[in-house]
Amino acid sequence: MCIRVRDKSSNLTFQSVSSILKSSCFKWQTSQRKVSLDKGLARSSRVQRQRERERERERGRERERERERERDRERESREIELARERARERDIEQREL
Repeated sequence: MCIRVRDKSSNLTFQSVSSILKSSCFKWQTSQRKVSLDKGLARSSRVQRQRERERERERGRERERERERERDRERESREIELARERARERDIEQREL
């Protein structure tokens, strides 16, 4: 259990500061503060890693969508080329008749 004593004159000597720092109460509080700080850092880095994974997944999805658009463009250009070829063949057949 920690008892806090506030000195009205705020004139702590080195000896009293030293004894406060050595007290188990102070050590426990600072270790608890460090634990909560470590937990906070772990949580923030975990959130950061999670966000980075989500960004990477989104980039992957965007790359896949771009590949799909590219395949569609190639397919359309092949279809257009085939249609032109058929039209040329029909024109040649029409001229022969």
